[in-house]
Amino acid sequence: MRFIYEDRSNGLWFCTWGGGLNYYDRKTRRFTHFEHQTDNSNSLSNDNVISIYQDSQYTYWVATSDGLNRLTFDETSANLLDTPNFTHYYHEPANPQSLSDNYVLCIHESKNGDLWFGTMLGLSLLRKQDRSNPVFTRYFMKNGLPNDVIYGILEDDNGYIWLSTNNGLSRFDPETETFKNFDTRDGLHNNEFNTGAYLKTSVGNFIFGGVNGASEFNPDSLIDNPYLPPVVLTSFEIYNQPAKLDQAIPFVEEVTLPYRDNHFSFEFASLDFSKPERNRYAYMLEGFDEHWIQSGSR
Repeated sequence: MRFIYEDRSNGLWFCTWGGGLNYYDRKTRRFTHFEHQTDNSNSLSNDNVISIYQDSQYTYWVATSDGLNRLTFDETSANLLDTPNFTHYYHEPANPQSLSDNYVLCIHESKNGDLWFGTMLGLSLLRKQDRSNPVFTRYFMKNGLPNDVIYGILEDDNGYIWLSTNNGLSRFDPETETFKNFDTRDGLHNNEFNTGAYLKTSVGNFIFGGVNGASEFNPDSLIDNPYLPPVVLTSFEIYNQPAKLDQAIPFVEEVTLPYRDNHFSFEFASLDFSKPERNRYAYMLEGFDEHWIQSGSR
C-alpha cells in the first residue's frame, strides 16, 4: 500500500505498488479494482500507483511510476465506476511542454486552480486554463530548485508553493517564478525527504518527513532577511599576480593599463558574514559581456 485518499464524496482510494488502484464504497462495502490492460488504451497507464488527487472540478488525477493519468467517468452511466476513462500524459523528450518525467510522486491543486505535479525529474505546472489541452510548464535545478526530485507539495496562505526534495526544502513564488531554498543550516532535521511524508495541519503548520525524522514549522513565522549587503572588489590581478596599486582595491576608482597587460581578473565579495556561504553573485563586464553571469557562491 502506497497511499490512501478520501475523496469529496467520502469514498476511499487505495494506491498499491503492482496492484493498481482500488476504490472502496463505504455504503456498499465493496471494492472496485482498476488496473493496466494492454489491450485497453483507456485503462490505467501502470499498476504501480503512487498517489491520487481529486481536484476542485471533481476530476481525479492518478500518479504512477509510468505516466500521469486523468480519470473521468461517464456521467450518464447508472454506475459510474463501470465507465472509467484514463487519459495518459507522458514525458516527451522532443516536447518542452510535456510532463517533466513519467515517474510522478505527488499532486497538488493551488487556490487558483493550477495543478502541480512533483516528479523524479522536476516540477510540472498545469495551469487551470490549459487543462482541456494540457501544456505543462517545467522547473528544474537550472531554474533554481535545490534538487530535481520533488517528494511533496504544500501551499501556504500567501500562495507560495513549498516543495520537499532530495536536497532540502524549496519555497516557490508563482508570481516571480523564483525559488528560495532551505537546508539543515536553516534548522531542517535533514536535507533528504520522503515520498508522501508531508502535511498541512489545522493550525497552518507544515510537517515534512525525511530519512532522519520530520521538520515542523509555520511558514508565516519565516522572515526573509531584508539586508542587501554591499559588494566590494577584494582583489585585482594581472596575469594571476596581484597588481601594484597606490591604494587598496576597494578605494581605487580608475586603473590604466598598457596594452600588454591584457589578461587581468577581479575578485569580489559581499560584506555579509552571517551566512556567507548562502550569498549568491552575478557579474557583468560592461563592454564585454552582454548578459549577467550567474556565478553562484563563487
